[in-house]
Amino acid sequence: KEPVLIRQSLIESMKGFPEGAVEMIQNCKLSFLHLTELKYRAPWDLVLNKFRKGTVTIAGDAMHATGPFIAQGGSASIEDALVLARCLAQKKFAEGMNIADAEEAFDQYLKERKMRIFWLSLHSFLVGKKLDTKSSIVRFIILAIMAILFRDPDWHSRYHCGLL
Repeated sequence: KEPVLIRQSLIESMKGFPEGAVEMIQNCKLSFLHLTELKYRAPWDLVLNKFRKGTVTIAGDAMHATGPFIAQGGSASIEDALVLARCLAQKKFAEGMNIADAEEAFDQYLKERKMRIFWLSLHSFLVGKKLDTKSSIVRFIILAIMAILFRDPDWHSRYHCGLL
């Protein structure tokens, strides 16, 4: 809550960053600095949680915010939109909206998306942990897990979310 301490902490953690980035922190108004804790949803939470209540469902980053490490967050949100639109269109809402049909469409959407999002999130989580750890042993274990689970480094970019 102390902006001066936040600035000091940021400057200390930015050793090795370009001088311009450090200067930006040094010269900014103290009232602009905030220290917040990121909210993270673990990959396994995606499989275990229900993301629909009645006729309300969660999609996009609200459901699966991932780290930037595999660059798939935006793509996954677009995939969500396409799958959700297709699931809703299959219920032919032009003939009249039925709550049971909407709930079925949302359930189908979640069924299709959960495992795709789980694997994207897990991959991003492991890459982030690999970059974050200082331990060679932990890094080796993460690399071994990734070699087993993600043999193809481009697997995430070859997903087809279906036709509308």
